[in-house]
Amino acid sequence: MNPAGTSGAPFLPIVLSGDIGTYGYVRSFYEKWHVKPLVVTSMVLGPIRHSRLLKVIPVDESAADRNHAAFIEKLVQMGPELVARYPDTPLVLVANQDTHVVNIQKNASRLSPFYRFAFPSVDVIELTNDKAHFAQAAEKHGLRVPTTLELNLDAGTTALMDAITETLGDKYPLIIKPCQSYGYERLSWPGKSKVYTADNPRRAQAILEELETHTAGNPDARRFVAQPRVSGNDTHNLSITVYVDADKRVSFLGSAHVLLEDHVPTALGNPAAMITESYPDLYRQASDFLTGIGWHGFANFDVKVDSATGEAYFFEVNPRIGRNLYYNTAAGNNPLPALINDLIYRQPTEPATHFDTILYTVLPIRLILKYTTGQVRRQVQSLHRAGQVFNPLLAPAERQFSLRYLRRRLYVWISTQRHWSKFKHNYPLEALQADGRDSFDTAGLRAQR
Repeated sequence: MNPAGTSGAPFLPIVLSGDIGTYGYVRSFYEKWHVKPLVVTSMVLGPIRHSRLLKVIPVDESAADRNHAAFIEKLVQMGPELVARYPDTPLVLVANQDTHVVNIQKNASRLSPFYRFAFPSVDVIELTNDKAHFAQAAEKHGLRVPTTLELNLDAGTTALMDAITETLGDKYPLIIKPCQSYGYERLSWPGKSKVYTADNPRRAQAILEELETHTAGNPDARRFVAQPRVSGNDTHNLSITVYVDADKRVSFLGSAHVLLEDHVPTALGNPAAMITESYPDLYRQASDFLTGIGWHGFANFDVKVDSATGEAYFFEVNPRIGRNLYYNTAAGNNPLPALINDLIYRQPTEPATHFDTILYTVLPIRLILKYTTGQVRRQVQSLHRAGQVFNPLLAPAERQFSLRYLRRRLYVWISTQRHWSKFKHNYPLEALQADGRDSFDTAGLRAQR
């Protein structure tokens, strides 16, 4: 076999789930090695529907299977068959949802005879994927985090409100979010949100009462954190992607300036438009943290710069590459060779020191321009004129004269245009005005060494 990145694909990727993060993996694998991954999914969602770059392996999953255990059983079941069919081809297993990552690691002994994968250990995931524990570990290793108060709903709303008053005082608005997405993401109810904002004590109490009701009977979804909201609109957010290999070497670094996030409650905080940039000082902090706690695999950090102080706060680290992974590939900084060189060849990979500046977006350009100002708005216009705009779902390799391709293009067009009504309903310009209209210029972060 030749090292990853030369020619051909001496491995077969297997990707779990069927969302935009899955397609980001598929497209990045295909554009580097012209390999078509197997996508194991219970639902063929829009991002992967009608794609010619993958093959779907269906999973029968009941509505009661909130732990996605059926995926593990399917992988174990088809493992011997795949090994027999591809006897000299390593099977590389990747996932982009916390639940899948945890399940893979908890069943590593059943899966490792067939598949190769790289994720943090269960202990490290439990340490960092828990926002209360992450805050403690981050402070220990030099990462700045907002003041964090753990809230266990079993204590009752009155006791929790007293704790908020005692620890956080009048630092409203407060952000309230689950300690672990692993338990929380499996639940569903009308009005559920990934993140809640409480502008005052009355709203905080109402949120806690709602959560207490809808998480009852689910002990792994009863813990939350409250933090003072770091001021600033969406343009104060950053995304950082890192890979640490089996020898604890940082072998991939990539990052982007978030322009707009999704504001639909169930997808709140997911970046929808980003410009790729490099942040050397934040890279050092993130790398030191990951190597210090014994990380292995991809990590994705959410960072926000306080508009009042200019200080950068690390909110969380995800034990996966992140749903927007394709922003790296679009910038000429494909993250997957680091994974393949680690898993298959046990060779070090040097992180790229330079990559292209591109605009990654699932939004219409005019919508982005409507919500940005100053240098950031001019940068969007410049990248648009230069043809450096990438929608992760519009892969050139999909193009062919066929009904399937037309259906796919129609889906992408409709999903893109729907954002006009989504933003009008969930994040009108009046809401942006309340967050501060001016877009954040990251020049200072890019200049740090």
